[in-house]
Amino acid sequence: ESDKSIDLSTLTTFLKPTDIVDNLTSTDTNKPLSANQGKVLKEAIDAKTDAQKIDKFELSGSQIKLSLENDGESDKSIDLSTLTTFLKPTDIVDNLTSTDTNKPLSANQGKVLKEAIDANENNITNLHNVFHLIPRAEPASGEKGDIYMDSNGTLRVYDGSAWVDLN
Repeated sequence: ESDKSIDLSTLTTFLKPTDIVDNLTSTDTNKPLSANQGKVLKEAIDAKTDAQKIDKFELSGSQIKLSLENDGESDKSIDLSTLTTFLKPTDIVDNLTSTDTNKPLSANQGKVLKEAIDANENNITNLHNVFHLIPRAEPASGEKGDIYMDSNGTLRVYDGSAWVDLN
């Protein structure tokens, strides 16, 4: 097989496999999301789970540092100067079932996920199993719609200004 060469001077846009973000905390608009994280997002939408928030995101020289809010772990760092391999547009995954952590997710699938999130914002969550509340003292504060069980076994709901009996 003959050598394959690419004239690098003709490349204006390219991706490196290490440009792919395999987490859901990055706010980088110039990095693709891994297909694996697309699958994670799809599963989260299906399960209607809450996302974790970024506590810190810093870019200094060739170093990116980030940490998640309340995850109990130290900052994560990425050295961008070590990136050496490039991806082709044909490496982009256009589905939500891949677990490949080295391929980017297509913008089309990002749109699909955004539409699913928007469609699920006001949906009611149905529980099919027993939901167990542990009796506790009244919380110091709440958000409208929060529910807890007091030490007497009474369900209470926060109406926006005070805790009131639900039953």
